[in-house]
Amino acid sequence: MANPSNITPLQQHHATSTAAEVHFTRRMRDVLVRRGLEATYLTRFVRDNGAAPVYALTVGEMEALLELLEPMRQKVERYDKVAVDALERELDRILFTERTRDLRPAPEVGLLRLLGEQMSTAVDSPALLRVGEHMLTVDGDRVTIDGVYGLYSFITDHGRFYDRHGNRIDFLWGYSVRLPDGTSAVAKPCDLTHIDGRQSHLQLVIGGDHE
Repeated sequence: MANPSNITPLQQHHATSTAAEVHFTRRMRDVLVRRGLEATYLTRFVRDNGAAPVYALTVGEMEALLELLEPMRQKVERYDKVAVDALERELDRILFTERTRDLRPAPEVGLLRLLGEQMSTAVDSPALLRVGEHMLTVDGDRVTIDGVYGLYSFITDHGRFYDRHGNRIDFLWGYSVRLPDGTSAVAKPCDLTHIDGRQSHLQLVIGGDHE
């Protein structure tokens, strides 16, 4: 019996790390076919699990398909919304696994952050920057300190940990600063200078020449 979607079976797809197995309901597969998305997302057929045919998609394809689901949910018939919801859960689960592969879950840092915040408020030192103080970054941007010295997490492509949303993150001792566009970021003390040009902190560098 011919495959109704004319899908070419994918052989030994497990041998590559670029594609993961995604279970589609038959109804969801039909939704994609009716919308002309078969050639984009249903070209690598793996096997038929009865009610859930399996296809191989790359991370990029899964992310792109996930973005299509919300507007698609607004247009499909009521009985197709269940299929869209099921695929969204499937993609979220797989993407979380793919994004956090070889990473460690973010450790609990509440005690360390609390210690840093208590030190900042209890110790009167000219080396400590104050909330509301205006500073300049190494790029010359004027920022405002909006969080005391402490341990902050931030999203980065090179993070060693992942958070509960699957974002790749790392940690940095520094200050929370408000950028010119109103968003917040974390900055190392040595990357901040006073408005008048005075250096706020020095960074210790191991090694180098000493004359």
